[in-house]
Amino acid sequence: MDQADPAWRAAGPDAGALGAAERIAVLCDDGSFQPEAVAEGAAVRLGCGRVDGRVVRVFALDPMAARGAIGAAEAAAITALIGAAVRFATPVVALLETAGTRRSDGLAGLAALAAVQRALARAACHVPRIAVVCGPCDGAAAALATLADLRFMAAPRGRLLLSDARLAAAVADEITGEAALGGAGLHGSVTGLVDRVFADEVTALREVRNCLGFLPPVRCLPTADPPARETPALATWHADDAAPARDIGEVIAAIADESAFLALQPGFAPNLVCGFTRLMGRTIGILANQPQVLAGALDADALRKAARFVRLCDGFGLKLVTLVDTPGFVPGRAQAARGIVAALGELVAACAAAGNVRVTVVVGRSIGGAGAAMVSRALGADRVLAWHGAAIALAGGGPADTTAAIACGAIDALIAPAQTRAQIAAALSMFD
Repeated sequence: MDQADPAWRAAGPDAGALGAAERIAVLCDDGSFQPEAVAEGAAVRLGCGRVDGRVVRVFALDPMAARGAIGAAEAAAITALIGAAVRFATPVVALLETAGTRRSDGLAGLAALAAVQRALARAACHVPRIAVVCGPCDGAAAALATLADLRFMAAPRGRLLLSDARLAAAVADEITGEAALGGAGLHGSVTGLVDRVFADEVTALREVRNCLGFLPPVRCLPTADPPARETPALATWHADDAAPARDIGEVIAAIADESAFLALQPGFAPNLVCGFTRLMGRTIGILANQPQVLAGALDADALRKAARFVRLCDGFGLKLVTLVDTPGFVPGRAQAARGIVAALGELVAACAAAGNVRVTVVVGRSIGGAGAAMVSRALGADRVLAWHGAAIALAGGGPADTTAAIACGAIDALIAPAQTRAQIAAALSMFD
């Protein structure tokens, strides 16, 4: 079926789905959106609006117009919008539901789609780019989401796939559904392509509003939570080695202003936690081992997740706090086949290239190369702290010796767990 088929337009998108204008209305502050003119019949709505008073630029591919397909008119409007976003340093939000290009446009349609992809790619490190996958994004158009810094998906309609189930059956002899090829379950938990999955698009769009509050240009928000607040609950973190491992989320909540934390990729590689929080009213990134999953050991997925987050924080100019509690790498043939060695190289390269402020706290174990990979001093951490009782050692059962770690400059100081928030705040303040 041609993407501009009138029969599809008459049927419209799935029941309950929002249109482009409705999606923009949910995202932006009431009455703030100022639309920009596009060619008649163009399958996009775009313009400038405000989110909690902050200016953003938005484009929404319109599934009611040629299935949201991108042609020359759409490409010209979207690339101009992205150019203005870069010029005026405003975030770009892409609301995606598209069949890709119009078959009737032939190669010109592919060139138009590539122009939008190029504009999004060139905006990297200039402005935050957020993509919300509201419905099907098939074929090469799926790359529009992958070029964003942060990617949200609304279930059950959202999907990102290059070829549909019919092609999979014909070419690869696979009988499967499109959800298995590109749905929220796949990309939220298996590939890690999307950062958050939501039950519906209204919830997803409202979470974008929350997320934008953490992104640059970062505002320092007033807080009544004092930087030197003690964290006494952390004093018993390792009190009973025989007890089940505790959730690293408790440490993050104790550190953060008012316990606020926006987790990214929570369903993917859950042995590593990453996301945004605030300390002293300012956004910081948090990267942490999760001892409740694989004892906090690092596998290939966790290493790639960490590398992406290190690059993300560096690109946004956000200070990064790393909480280390890992016994090593996950061994075995499966991890070797998944490229764990290459994944480690990705994390090392990301740390080495980053120029943002980084503070690392060893809250449990830091064993061998896995501990070193968690933004250690050797990989560019500006200050490294360790709890009293932390185990810092070589792999293979070597002695845990924090005194030796201090002597060789691997850590700067030992701290009491109850002083964790205060010590991190003081360390970050050294680099203002």
